[in-house]
Amino acid sequence: MRMPIFKALAELFYPPLCVHCISKVSVSPDLALCYKCLGALKRFVPESENEGGLRYYPNLKPAVASLNALWYFEKQKPVQSLLEELKYRSNTIVAHQLSKLLSNAFKEVYSLDIPEAIVPVPISAKRMRERGYNQSELLAVQLSNALGIPVLKNVLYRNEHQSQTRFNRASRLKNSEDLFVLKNGQGLQERRILILDDVCTTGSTLEALIRAMETAKPQKIDVLVLAITPSPV
Repeated sequence: MRMPIFKALAELFYPPLCVHCISKVSVSPDLALCYKCLGALKRFVPESENEGGLRYYPNLKPAVASLNALWYFEKQKPVQSLLEELKYRSNTIVAHQLSKLLSNAFKEVYSLDIPEAIVPVPISAKRMRERGYNQSELLAVQLSNALGIPVLKNVLYRNEHQSQTRFNRASRLKNSEDLFVLKNGQGLQERRILILDDVCTTGSTLEALIRAMETAKPQKIDVLVLAITPSPV
């Protein structure tokens, strides 16, 4: 009985804040947003039940079988605030909430053809030193715990390149050449693989990752992200 009392007292003196508008009023228990900001999230609706959002990223075909997401990405909107909490602020509460939502999406989308392993998109050694964690790996581990699917953490190495954040599509494609190196492809060979990342904007990072993975000859590749840009920039 102690924990609920302590939790109630903590929320009384330190009420949860909406990570987007910083409101203390009516923050959802399922996601660190107030209900107004929660309602502003644009849920991803695939135009193709089989391919998901691949129509936005034709360069990923035929290597990728499907690309699915929770939401559409919008700059300066609640979805960007959630991603920044996960990516730059080490917000483990948001990470846990997002992994639960990903788990639900996974069960819905892949119920008939379950991937055999999860590959989180690697970050560079420099980014790992700066942040202390890989946001995609954090999500992958929690998703693995919920679903009982192994995470392959060390199959790929990410070279030191400039951050993709401020680049347009053409610049990102140029910058992503030789971005990833396959270290150990045994865990990928003839297996159904799910690539997990936080956001897909131009698809250039995924293209580079898949180029490195293909030499290991996985049976099938699906992609699941938190947010997707409907018109790659």
